[in-house]
Amino acid sequence: MPQESYVQVAPDSSGRKIRNLSVTEEVYNTTTGVWEPHTVLMQVVAVADRDGDPADFGGGTQKAILEMLTDIYDLLRLAISPK
Repeated sequence: MPQESYVQVAPDSSGRKIRNLSVTEEVYNTTTGVWEPHTVLMQVVAVADRDGDPADFGGGTQKAILEMLTDIYDLLRLAISPK
């Protein structure tokens, strides 16, 4: 289960923060030949229109886009560190 956190990045000390999730991923160590756990920060984003309103994809398009991105992620992960 990911742990949610926020990272303060604004150089003007305004207190603005970016939402992040910390997850543990298994990463293949090519030196030792062993899969090892590593904590990774994932920035949480939302697709919005020019006015900042959440994008309305309707008709299941958003689900299809997320499934396609998940498939691409899985393929890239296999290409980088195959089991």
